Amino acid sequence: MKLALLFLFFLQKNQLTNLPVEIGQLSELEYLYLEDNQLTSLPAEIGQLIQLQWLDLRRNLLTSIPAEIGQLRKLQVAELSHNQLTSLPTEAVQLAQLKLFYLDHNQLKTLPAEIAQLSLLRQLCIQHNPLTSIPIEIRLLFQSLCVDAEDSEGESIPEAPSNSSKKRRLNF
Repeated sequence: MKLALLFLFFLQKNQLTNLPVEIGQLSELEYLYLEDNQLTSLPAEIGQLIQLQWLDLRRNLLTSIPAEIGQLRKLQVAELSHNQLTSLPTEAVQLAQLKLFYLDHNQLKTLPAEIAQLSLLRQLCIQHNPLTSIPIEIRLLFQSLCVDAEDSEGESIPEAPSNSSKKRRLNF
């Protein structure tokens, strides 16, 4: 395949409804921009993009993310905002290099507590989701910015104990 050495792929605003399974053949791809399409799902082959560092899926119609996303070991930025996501795969905890995780404007009711295991995570955006609670593990990780925050139901989320000097940002 002639595109095998491609490292940057811009496909935003193309009204794409699906992503071909051949996407997995782009073994050197580091940046994939799929913003503003009509994608409802992703092929499992997305997990073959082992060099991927930046994944932009904002403003699509995704209701789920395949478990294979956990194979993206070099992923640093995951932009999944403005979709219809109702849950996250537990395999997301395998994204050890993830620094920025945008999940705002979805349909998430809960978050996996395992997100707190992402030690490099610096920003987690979860606003505008019908969250019923935020796991204590996540609140502890982002404790410095959980004070006086409100969840999507308008109820106060208790402050987590202060014992961390890490600079992290939780937006909700």
